[in-house]
This record gives sequence, C-alpha cells and structure tokens, in this order.
Amino acid sequence: MFEWLGQQPQGVATFLGAMAGASIGLIAILIGALFNAHLNRKRDDRERKLKSDSLLRALRGELVSVRQVLSENGRAFKDSISHDCDLIFPDPSLMIKIYPKLIDKIGSIETGDIQTVYDAYTILEQLPENLLLLGAKEVPISPSRTNLSLESDKGIHAAEMYASAKTFMENAISVLDQEIGDHSKVTGE
Repeated sequence: MFEWLGQQPQGVATFLGAMAGASIGLIAILIGALFNAHLNRKRDDRERKLKSDSLLRALRGELVSVRQVLSENGRAFKDSISHDCDLIFPDPSLMIKIYPKLIDKIGSIETGDIQTVYDAYTILEQLPENLLLLGAKEVPISPSRTNLSLESDKGIHAAEMYASAKTFMENAISVLDQEIGDHSKVTGE
C-alpha cells in the first residue's frame, strides 16, 4: 500500500492525509457528542427525580397534617356525644393548600400508586358534602372561610367518616413514603 502511495502524485498524498485526519476528527467529535448527550441525559434524569421527590415530600407533609386534624376532630366528635354539645369545626377540605398548586405537576411522578394519593384528596374534598348530608350546617366566619356545625347526636357518624378519611390519608402517606424511599435510593440521598 505504501508503495502505491509513493507512486502517486504529491496532491493525492495530501488529499488522502487530509481525508484521514478529517475522518479521525469526525469520529472523535461524534464520540464526544454521544458522551455529552449521555451526561446530559443522566443529569436530566437526576433533576427529574429530585423534582419528583420534592413533590412527593410536599404532598406527604400536607397529608400528615390533614391526618392529624382528622384524628383530633374524630376524637372531638366522639367526646361530644357524652357532653351533649354541638360541635363547630373547620371545613376539612379547606386544609388542602399544596395539592391544588401541584396538581399539574403530579403527572410527572413515576408511580403506579399515585391513584391512592388522588383517592385520599378526593375523599377529603367530599367530606364536607357528606357532613352536610349528615345534617351539618355551614357557619360563615369570614367571606372566604366557613366552619361547620354538627349536633352532638350525629357525632358518632361524623367520627366514623373522619376515621374512614384518615385511613385513606394513611394509605396515601404509605405510598408516598415508599416512593420517597425509592427515589432516595436512585438519587443517592
């Protein structure tokens, strides 16, 4: 091959040398671009997991607070029966502050169990309507806020509703805990 190259005019050797150099350069550029794309993809996946993890933690925090309020109100409903006094309590659906702000981002969470979280919020949103059907009355305390009032003889039924809603909250929290644990393994936190 070198003999053949030696027999060629000077321009052919220059052309072949330039062609070989350009080919090696192109291959190096392609390898570099592919490696850069791999690094970018890895970074983007990590950022997506971190955003998803922060969404999960925010929802979990809200559900833990809601569960606590449901538990306390459920006990108050049971206590009202023995004291024969009406209860005035906040509309439980007004406790939802974070979920409406994150609803458009929840689709980015990669979990098959997100339905459990949706169900918990749905139950919480339906709770005031169920209490009204039970006989609760709305008591406006400001233009944007309404409490509910319930006769003590309905307290046991309200306590059962709150216990059921609390179970949905606990199931959702359990799902979120599992997902947060899985995300922590992936992100290394």
